[in-house]
Formats: sequence, C-alpha cells, structure tokens
Amino acid sequence: MAYEVTKRIKGHEYRYAVEAYRDPESQRRKSKWTYVGAVEGGAVRAPTRAGRKHVTKDDIVIAAAKLLEFRDPEHVTVSVVAREAGVSRSTFYRYFPDERELFSAALARIADEAMGSLPPLDGAARTKEEARAAFHRWYEAHYRSIGQQRAIRRALLAGRRGKLAVKRAKSLMTHDPFAQLEAFLRELNDAKVAAIPDPSGMARAIVGSMLAVRLKSIVIDPEHDLPEPTFEELHSVAERAIFCSPV
Repeated sequence: MAYEVTKRIKGHEYRYAVEAYRDPESQRRKSKWTYVGAVEGGAVRAPTRAGRKHVTKDDIVIAAAKLLEFRDPEHVTVSVVAREAGVSRSTFYRYFPDERELFSAALARIADEAMGSLPPLDGAARTKEEARAAFHRWYEAHYRSIGQQRAIRRALLAGRRGKLAVKRAKSLMTHDPFAQLEAFLRELNDAKVAAIPDPSGMARAIVGSMLAVRLKSIVIDPEHDLPEPTFEELHSVAERAIFCSPV
C-alpha cells in the first residue's frame, strides 16, 4: 500500500511517498520513504528546470521504472509518469499507446539491468578451478538478484491481472542469462574442461530450477509448507551436473 505524507520542517512543508512492503529475506514489513518535492499552496511545487531538454522514449521508460520501484502501480498514472519524465501527456502518447506497454518496457529494463550486473562468464574456462570459481560467482549473484526488484515482485504477484500484468518482453532486453550460461558451457566443452552433451538444455535446466526455487516464495502462498533447497544445495547440484561428467 502506498500513500503520501506531508512533513513540516523549519516552517516549510515537504511531501514524501511512503510505501509498505515485505522484505523478501526477513519477511518483515518495512516502509520506504521517497522524497516527492516541496509543497507550496497545498500542492507539490514543480522543480525548477535549468533548460528544457529533449526527452526520449528511453527517458520515459527510466522514469516509469523509478516510480514502479516505490509506488503501487495503481498510483502510477500517465500524468504521474509524464511529470516525472518532464513531458506532456501528448508526448507520452506519442511513444506509448497505454500504461501497460510502458510498464512492460520498464519491467524489462529493471530485469535487464539486474542481469547486466552479473559477473562475467566468458573467458573463464582455462582451467577447471577457474571455471568453478567463475560459475560460483555468477550463480550466486543471479540467485541473490532474482526477485529483489520490488516492481518485478509485484508483477509476478499480479500475474495477468492489474496494470502491472506480467508480459514477456525479451526483445527489449540485451542480457540473457540462458545465453550467457550456454556460451560458458560450450567454452568448457571446447577447452576440454567438461563434457556437456547438451549445453543449451543444461543452461535452461540450471537457470529454470533457480528461478523456480527463488520465485516460489513470491507466487505461492507461504502457508503451503513446501520443501525448498538452500542455495548451497541448489548450487551443488548444478556444479556437479557441469563439472563431474567425465571429460
């Protein structure tokens, strides 16, 4: 649930957006405060702009991604996004037919940035020890990042309902974890570090199992006491599948 609070500080009023959320690790309820702006005459004062710059489609996507990280999507309207991006509503509709199309692009950007921050796998197949270490770093970073973005979690919870409905937008992403892992597995084959008959299938199985385990707590009612492997158990299975096959 999101709402706005006005605080009076040294005779001046300031508006903050407050949103309650549940921490995915501790499961505790927390609040995030985000500064909206100074209040004047009961309304938020528009920020002073040094000069009007040309706003691109990507600027609007960035503004929406920022808003979706701390606001309930039902409160992220065309007017709100346009104000955040510094454009008019007519400019917004020049680039996007509706909010859903924009939200799809914003979610893809959030996910793409997370995938782009993963440690590299290419060039790590010189020895089995180096390959194991590189795979562990990549796997752990990917495991920790899944579901941490609040907008992505909301989209998964919403499913096909609401304004933040999940929509596959792979074409908008430049980083593909399946392709990264598949290329790494092929490098292992070429370097004779491992023998993997089906790198593509193994990449899908490893990343898919990680996604299934990490997202279970988001999409399944927590009252259902389903067994969930630890990171160490999950990583161990993936590592054995890759490195314990005879070369």
